[in-house]
Formats: sequence, C-alpha cells, structure tokens
Amino acid sequence: MDNIQERIRYLRELAELSKSAVAAALEKSAAAYGKKETGKTAFSLNDVDVLCTFFKARKEWVIDGKGEMYEKPLTSNEQEVSYEGMRWSRVAVRTRFKEIWVRDKAINKVDSDMAQSKRWHMNYTHVKDVMSGTKDVTVSMLTAACRYGKANLNYIMGGYGEMDLYAKAAIEHPAQQKKRA
Repeated sequence: MDNIQERIRYLRELAELSKSAVAAALEKSAAAYGKKETGKTAFSLNDVDVLCTFFKARKEWVIDGKGEMYEKPLTSNEQEVSYEGMRWSRVAVRTRFKEIWVRDKAINKVDSDMAQSKRWHMNYTHVKDVMSGTKDVTVSMLTAACRYGKANLNYIMGGYGEMDLYAKAAIEHPAQQKKRA
C-alpha cells in the first residue's frame, strides 16, 4: 500500500463497510468520499483524524504506512457492536446505557431495577444480565433508553454530544466540534 487512499480503502474493506457508511462518519456524500478514496481529491488532516478514530487506526500508519495499523488490539471484553454501519466498543455502550439507567431511576424516584424495567417495558432478567456485564445491550434496550430515558442515541453509541436528548448540541458530531474549535 503506497498511499493514504489505499490504506484507508484497506481499513474500510477490512471492516466490511460500504463507502457510504464511511462517508457518513466524515459527514460527506458517498460520491465525495469515493473521489477521496480513489485519489481524485485529497483527504484533509481532519478527515484523517476522524477516520483514525472511526477505525481505531494509528495516524502514523494511515499517513505514511509506518508502525502498527491499530492503536491496540481489542480485548475480548471490548469486542465491537455494530449499529447502522457504525461500530463501537461493547463495554462503552453498556457503560453509557447503565449511566442513563441510573440517572433516569433517580430523576423518576424509581426504587428498584425491577420497577424501572417495567417502566421502560423491558425484560428484568435481561436488564440484570446487562448490568452485571454478562449480556450486551440490545437495539430494543437502546430504543427504550432514548424513548423513556430521554437519552441521546449519539451519546449512547458514540459517546459524543450530551447525554440528555434535549440538551443544547445533543446531536453534534465530533467532526463538527473540531470545526467550531
């Protein structure tokens, strides 16, 4: 792999993602991303930063092909979860789900996980397993966290924006935060 475009394409293909999925991470159209990947236009340093974070790849490797491709290998506990073409650490998603669960219990003065699971229309046994770390958060649990816990899906999945769905800048993407800075 001789250039940035080839290395980024390799990362995309290795992750089995479409050009449109990666384009969404960059907040660009699939066509604009395609031009970058084929070398017709160049990737900006901001694009490279976003893609390195997205793929968990080392910037040095993406830019000049030196060193290891990835920051660090994922442990079995940090296996990734996919949702709508994006990937996140299972542990991070579970941790943010728990944070919203606890916050919502306190706000609504709910005294037990069983009562909270009824309020959120969830299976209590599954909730218990998620809280103990033996099971993963399901898409229906994420939906319930957004609906009943008034949580921002961007926060739960990616850790960006505000936890509260109605907070200012709740849906801001990290790339937009960098543009403002």
